[in-house]
Amino acid sequence: HWLATPYQVPQQRWPGTVLVVDDEPKVRSALQEFLEAHGFKVAALATGEEVLEQLGRLRPSVVLLDIKLTGMDGLLTLKKIKAACADTVVIMMTGLEEEQTMVQAFALGAYDYVTKPFNLDYLETVLLSKMLTGHAP
Repeated sequence: HWLATPYQVPQQRWPGTVLVVDDEPKVRSALQEFLEAHGFKVAALATGEEVLEQLGRLRPSVVLLDIKLTGMDGLLTLKKIKAACADTVVIMMTGLEEEQTMVQAFALGAYDYVTKPFNLDYLETVLLSKMLTGHAP
């Protein structure tokens, strides 16, 4: 019964932090609001450079990383995240489904690849499976 009842005040229900990285403010805030409403602790940044500056402090369990970022793109950011902390789970996000980019992202260590607009229920399931099974740092 309590699982089916929406709670009024969002509260952290799941371990770890989800880091949302997208240079589009509307996408970033929509994801942050959705995830926080579903009990995740969320941090949000706009650029790959910010991720590298904040990675050690934030220590995210999962990073939702846009491919097309202003400045350092998502693939280079992914490569640098994995070099700094190989166990960090990174899920790539993109508005374009490009097979070559997907192959490159997986080769660099991405855990999953979702296209925008994406299914938020699927995204929540992927996050929970990584956080609750202990595979996230």
